[in-house]
Amino acid sequence: MSTLVEVDAWAGKTLFVPIIIRVCQLTGQSQYAISRLLWLMAGLYLLYFAEGAANTIIFGLLCFFLMLSAGLRADMPTHGFVWVRAMWWAFFLYDALLMAIGEADRHVAADIIILFAEYATTITTVPPRSTGRRKSSSSALSSGH
Repeated sequence: MSTLVEVDAWAGKTLFVPIIIRVCQLTGQSQYAISRLLWLMAGLYLLYFAEGAANTIIFGLLCFFLMLSAGLRADMPTHGFVWVRAMWWAFFLYDALLMAIGEADRHVAADIIILFAEYATTITTVPPRSTGRRKSSSSALSSGH
């Protein structure tokens, strides 16, 4: 179990968290709002590609509740779970394998979006946007150069 946690921490720190932090800094949104937005995007993606009435109804209801969550509780803290990320890594690898061998037209984009959403919840604080370039140019202006 500890190996799974270590791999999960490495994947988050290396692959997902830097991108999520940058998006938070650029948009001014919290990591929780980004997570809920990404879950909604994944739900809408799955709804778009849903086959059959049952899947359409299930994903439609899911999107409705995700929309309410994103709208009403955007910045409320939420928690991600290692087992959810591990499950979605398995879905991603399974879908990618099937897509690679041409068995089926899989939608790995939803898996990737959900992984980004789950890793966004692991971020405790988003550092402020770096203003290094602005300081040097504003100090040059104020000093008369």
